[in-house]
Amino acid sequence: MKQLGAFILSAYLATGSVANATSLTSEHANSEESACRQHPTELLNSLERRQTVFQQITQGILVRMDGRSWSRFVDKAFAHQPSFELSLADGSFFISPDPTRQTLRATRIYGEGNAITFEVSAAGGFNPSSQNPELDFKIHPLLSSIDGVQFSHLLVANRVKSLDDTLMSNCWRSFIETKGALVAPHPSDPTEGDGSLTDPFKGPHRTAKTAGWCVNTYKLCLSLDDVNSNSTSLACEPPFYITAKAQCGSDF
Repeated sequence: MKQLGAFILSAYLATGSVANATSLTSEHANSEESACRQHPTELLNSLERRQTVFQQITQGILVRMDGRSWSRFVDKAFAHQPSFELSLADGSFFISPDPTRQTLRATRIYGEGNAITFEVSAAGGFNPSSQNPELDFKIHPLLSSIDGVQFSHLLVANRVKSLDDTLMSNCWRSFIETKGALVAPHPSDPTEGDGSLTDPFKGPHRTAKTAGWCVNTYKLCLSLDDVNSNSTSLACEPPFYITAKAQCGSDF
């Protein structure tokens, strides 16, 4: 049987002030949704959103190919125009060649510490000499990051990762709270802490605490494979886990 992958991300919850580190209300959620269109989680939130963006990038690239084959465009014609910008409805992607293979990179910069880069290639089964190839998108885990943390550190199975000094934006917090399920602490998270902000309650006993700071654990059914395959895993294999501080007795 395939083992479930998991890792723990321990992170500070930064919302601008300690008082704001609570569960989202519907009013806050609406404003967060608008603001978070300028955050990497906007592409993780919705399968339909990813499909729309991929289609728009594909059409933009095909126009630039101007009837040339994929291999000629990437290897020759593109060499004389190393990058260009595709302006979508609510953001821009920069298209550049991958110097190590016959692919392109589509990158959107959302701000400091926030970016998503997709490797764009001719889909399997399509001849590189085709003038109208179907394009395949795979997220580049080293060139993509959320709140300063690379995807290569986030969506990793069977690894416990502690990022105690990481600052979490409202968008990242909202994504975890709405897409994740609150679960029991991970076995690697020991029972300890005095309830202070710097040393919060952890482990199974934290569920009985109503005052001070506690560490909550969320399980998310999302992986790089899900994003890359442009689908959603129903079996949730492998999941990953996020732990973050909140006032005891509340969610984030």
